[in-house]
Amino acid sequence: MKTFVIVFFSFIVLFGCKTNPSKPLPPKLKVLDKQQQLSSKDSILYWASDSYNINDDLTFEKYSSVIKNYKINNGKLYDLKNNIVLDNIYITYHKDKKNTEDIYIIKGLPQGVYYSSKEIFKDWRTFKYDEKGNLNGSFTIANYTTTFNEGNGYWKDYYFNNAKTNYVLKEEGGISKNFKVGKWSYYSNKGQLVQTKEYSLKDSIDVRFPHCLFNKNEPCF
Repeated sequence: MKTFVIVFFSFIVLFGCKTNPSKPLPPKLKVLDKQQQLSSKDSILYWASDSYNINDDLTFEKYSSVIKNYKINNGKLYDLKNNIVLDNIYITYHKDKKNTEDIYIIKGLPQGVYYSSKEIFKDWRTFKYDEKGNLNGSFTIANYTTTFNEGNGYWKDYYFNNAKTNYVLKEEGGISKNFKVGKWSYYSNKGQLVQTKEYSLKDSIDVRFPHCLFNKNEPCF
């Protein structure tokens, strides 16, 4: 019986590790048992909004606790408890039961692909970060396609209205070095213009996840 268990466990490990290195899969939180949680706690951080009901699951940390235990310093994400730059860490952030965001952190910077999942639609919105943590490369959402170049470009974000092809413009404006600059426009979920703002780099409104969680004036929730 012991031999069978060892062989079966080895098969699971080998099968689970065979993933596409260019697109790391977000962790499947619900299937983790206690032993798996313990073994993965040093490589995955489970964060959640303050309003998200985590059912006393200790693997999750609420946003109000996150901003006390982590900070952005010199553009990098730090763990204040251990006084270290986060490295080789996968962060999954749950806004609620249907909305998640995932990113990989290397040497304090977001790298690879940021994934945003809503309801049954996985990766409905993705951004690419280069090795320096800059938004870089092409991005498509709804009928809008753009290209970011080392953190510079024109940003548009959309409301998600139940169907993958049904989007309403939420906000738009220019970014420089991953921060909001110039005139930005904000819209209601019905597509009506409700506000415009002017930004400079001094305002430090980072659009990248998870850095935007730590924006003092306009954190992203």
